[in-house]
Amino acid sequence: MRDISAELAVDISEATGGGGKPFIRHGKYYELLVTRCHSKPVKMDDTKMHRFAFMECKVLKAEPHAPGTIPTSLQSPDDGTHPNAVGSVCSNSIDFDGAGAAMAAQNVREFIAGFFGVNVDELKVDDGFRTWVDLCRKEDVFAGGVDYVDPKTGKPVLATRDKVANMGCGFVVGVETVAKELKKTRGNKTLPQAEREYFTKKTWICVAKPGTGVNSAELVAKRRAEILLAMPPEVDDDEGDDLAAAGAASSPAGKAARSP
Repeated sequence: MRDISAELAVDISEATGGGGKPFIRHGKYYELLVTRCHSKPVKMDDTKMHRFAFMECKVLKAEPHAPGTIPTSLQSPDDGTHPNAVGSVCSNSIDFDGAGAAMAAQNVREFIAGFFGVNVDELKVDDGFRTWVDLCRKEDVFAGGVDYVDPKTGKPVLATRDKVANMGCGFVVGVETVAKELKKTRGNKTLPQAEREYFTKKTWICVAKPGTGVNSAELVAKRRAEILLAMPPEVDDDEGDDLAAAGAASSPAGKAARSP
């Protein structure tokens, strides 16, 4: 299947303002174990192909929102009192061609900023591009090898150092959700609560910067090895449906992720 990570990375880098797994429900997730980040086209119900970015995780520590914190409606029934269970897997999927396309790239940038523990406004254009390409890398690349194909020029870019596949695998991040009102009125009429629409806003939290605490090189390498050992092999799906994560080999082992 066509790898669109570099293609989406252009949008992600320049942003200004389902992964086949259950989505992240409303809740307070103090620890999410990242298993894979990737990008791919997905066939929708109307047969159109949408470009998606996925962050797949396993819940390590979470708690619900207090009752009444998250407003609900018929279209948005999740009240935040039943987050994804500890031990379950979930996926944050971002549609670059759907209703929320205008904020898709910015949402990925916010994940990257939370991953590294920096303010999203501090991310330079080049940092956002290179980091998403690195997070989605399918195979290890050694210095002098092809890092990625520049989507703007079509020319290969060579790696200046060794880079590991699936760079984010084994890292621990956090995220907390809030409900943002999307539709409150119809014409000049205020909609009743049951007919209002909301979207889920996620604030990504840095549990520990790469190379420190729970995200030390040693602990990340240990978790990474366990995750990759349990992953099924990747299946090439021409229809664009999201499939299981790829079981990429980790090398060079124990190397901490690059920080922007």
